[in-house]
Amino acid sequence: MVKDELGLLNLKGIIETLFARLGIKNYEFINQTQGFKLDICLNKEPVGVISMLDPVLLGKFNIKNRNVFVLEVSLEKILSAAGLNKKYTPLAKYPEINRDISFILRVENSVNGLLSLLREKGEPLLRSLEVSDYYKGKQIPVGFRGLTLSCTYGSNERTLTEKEIAPVHNLICSALIDSFGAKMR
Repeated sequence: MVKDELGLLNLKGIIETLFARLGIKNYEFINQTQGFKLDICLNKEPVGVISMLDPVLLGKFNIKNRNVFVLEVSLEKILSAAGLNKKYTPLAKYPEINRDISFILRVENSVNGLLSLLREKGEPLLRSLEVSDYYKGKQIPVGFRGLTLSCTYGSNERTLTEKEIAPVHNLICSALIDSFGAKMR
């Protein structure tokens, strides 16, 4: 058994990194109801799909006990949406502070919508907000998924204190509960 088996979320992460490096912001992944399948959309227009191959098909190629995922994208559509004007951003002068938030969320809630609202709530101290872990398993109730968000706080003017970060972090946690019905873990 291979320990570092790659999967659907790895391919999703690769696409997110590619979009970030190309300056593409208005994208979303739409989860299909059947099987493991994600549609990739830019400006609401489909540009690709990530899907898991059927085990019956894999058996015909003598591939057993493995999940195989494929990615199909239109490079033409992706590159036409790319913002290739790069700007130099100097390294932060003052140290940043990282905090994680772990919670469970109903599967029908949009993670992109959630991230968008939380980024707005965390301004101007919240520098970045990313999903660092996703979990679905026996410890998570049916109809829910476990997520961990990594929050990075910082300022261009000084080193932030816990007193400055705590209210913003608490506001983000409250927004998760109030706006999305999240339950903290």
